[in-house]
This record gives sequence, structure tokens and C-alpha cells, in this order.
Amino acid sequence: AAEWIDRRALARELNALPLDGVLFREITYKPYYAAKQGQVLHGVHIHVTNPQTFRPMQTQLALLHTLYRLYPEQTIFNPERLDMFFKAMGTDVVYRAILQGEDLPSLYRTANSGVASFLNIRSTYLLY
Repeated sequence: AAEWIDRRALARELNALPLDGVLFREITYKPYYAAKQGQVLHGVHIHVTNPQTFRPMQTQLALLHTLYRLYPEQTIFNPERLDMFFKAMGTDVVYRAILQGEDLPSLYRTANSGVASFLNIRSTYLLY
């Protein structure tokens, strides 16, 4: 959430995407503590409607992609935590793809490009 987000536009854009098992509801709140204490923030609440079909990674990528597309002038990636994002993603390729304006289906392919190779390597170490 951020003070510069148009919560209605963000919810509308995200709900228009073909994301299974999830619904986005607009929110506005004022935190009582932490970095944004006392500021009025806007965003979306992620409501999982079907845990069996919900894809958290796909949803995360869609959210980041949509935020960057709607607000390219804003800093959606915290520069102080960017290294942690790279570690969580296993690469900086996804970050660069978002900044380069890669479309969402291509972004999904980029994010999943190493999965098959990882699963193949991992299989040799599984005990069961």
C-alpha cells in the first residue's frame, strides 16, 4: 500500500487479469505504527477464493507488473531490500524484465525459465 496508489484502478486492473483463485478488494487504511505511521495508504487486499487453484507466484508477478505499469514514476522496489528480492527470486532477471516493460505472459515465462532445470537437479537429491 502507498499514498499514491489509486486503489480502485489497481483492484480493477488486477481483477481483469486471468488469475485463478484470487480476488482483489480495494483498501484504505492508516497504520498506527511503523514507517508509514499516520499516513493514509491505499492498495488492495488479496483475498484467496480457492486455495487449490491460487498461484501465489503468478499473483505476485501480476501485482508487481501492474504496479509498475500503472505507476512507472514510483519506486515500487525498495532499493534497500532489492538484494533480498533477487535472492527470493533466485535471479535479477524478473526485476529487469519488469523494468523493461515485458508483457505479463512473457514475465511468467521468464520467471519460470529455470524451474525445469532446478527440478531435474533436485530430483537426484530426493530421498523419497
